[in-house]
Amino acid sequence: MEINRVNVVSEVLKHLESNILTGVWKPGQKIDTEISLSKQLNVSRASVHSAIQQLAATGVLESHQGRGTFVRSISIMELQNRLNTSSNRASLRKMMEFRIILEGAICRGLASNISPETLAELYRHVDDLIKNRENPQITKHCDMQFHRALYIATQNELIIQSLNVICDEIERSHVMNYSPTTIESTIQYHKKIADCLSVGDGEGARENMIFHLASTPSDMPFKVDSIAAIETNLFAK
Repeated sequence: MEINRVNVVSEVLKHLESNILTGVWKPGQKIDTEISLSKQLNVSRASVHSAIQQLAATGVLESHQGRGTFVRSISIMELQNRLNTSSNRASLRKMMEFRIILEGAICRGLASNISPETLAELYRHVDDLIKNRENPQITKHCDMQFHRALYIATQNELIIQSLNVICDEIERSHVMNYSPTTIESTIQYHKKIADCLSVGDGEGARENMIFHLASTPSDMPFKVDSIAAIETNLFAK
């Protein structure tokens, strides 16, 4: 089987979900290796890994060091419920669109009046990311705290109220996409955002935030070669 190249991770997900729902892989059974799946589907191993991580984050699959990845030993009905949750990718895209628009605007707006305390907090979270780059639990927390600081700095109650939803999405995305490469990218973008804000460069902070969010590995097809390309694809169907 060779899958459509337009939205690779999404198509890999559909293949994995189909194998689970049709009983090709039964509860408790080991699934094919990432290398085997990448050859079967003619896609990169990174795309397969991302799809597997997404299903692991929703409790459909579980990985064991040195043994491989298995379908969770739960009922078919429960697996179906969890797959339905993981398949709600339209809402995930809408969430990313929301974050790109809102957090880009937050960065641009804060540049002219960001407090020394907020800047110090942003740099502290960057330093914590650097020090703990190999610990996914700590980096997840540092990532969330960096974005949280920006929301709170707006002092806008409606924006701050959206934090609970945003933090849930950040945590889910971090779990699904954690890798040394994505952590290094997060560190670099967070530092660039803080650097731009420290010199009052609102447009630079906005652009780095947009690139940061749009370049997060996922099945959402944002083109990240330019701000114009990202904005063109924001509401593409």
